[in-house]
Amino acid sequence: MKRFLAVMVAFVFVLLAQAQFAHATAILTVSDNAGHSVSITDNSPLDQNSLTGAVLWSGPLGNWTVNVDTGQSHPVLSYPNLMDLNVVGTTNSSGGHLTATFSDNGFGPSSGPVSVLLAGGGTTDGTEVFTFLDNGTLIATSPAVGPGAFSGSEFGYLTSLLSTDTLELTADIYHSGAGTTTSDENAKVPEPGTLLLLGVGLLGFAVVGAKLAKQGA
Repeated sequence: MKRFLAVMVAFVFVLLAQAQFAHATAILTVSDNAGHSVSITDNSPLDQNSLTGAVLWSGPLGNWTVNVDTGQSHPVLSYPNLMDLNVVGTTNSSGGHLTATFSDNGFGPSSGPVSVLLAGGGTTDGTEVFTFLDNGTLIATSPAVGPGAFSGSEFGYLTSLLSTDTLELTADIYHSGAGTTTSDENAKVPEPGTLLLLGVGLLGFAVVGAKLAKQGA
């Protein structure tokens, strides 16, 4: 009888652990400034990648004649990487504003502050802004980067990270006419050495923003 109770208790703990760390459904949303939008849920018919934790969509959207967008999360990505968003977009001569957002949860729990490094890079014929949010609260953002090649990083932290928290990567791309943007955005927990480097100098995005400001002056 005691052995049976011990087995049942262990079984209950396993169920609770699975419920706590169960993978939530990742969602990739792509929209423009003209009312066109598509939302792709992980492993739904619109998802062109069969792996759990990876969402892929490609197709036209308004003036954006070419879109190839990919979001990656756990279990595809392993710690310290949290999420990755890759966007390739081409506009016709009318240009436009494209917003690609990738969201997921189930990353916690973690008590106390969690450091986050937001890094991005690519090339654009317009400008682009990266953001990283936790439950709608802004954690890190880049200045507007481009046109041309760009790369950089921003540092932020989460006061806590629960398994129910929704983390969200967003790329906002602006084209004034025909053009192409190829970019990648990644959120990860940085190594201690990376934190030290971030604390002793200007971050890449800040440097790029300053250069663009001087060029526009």
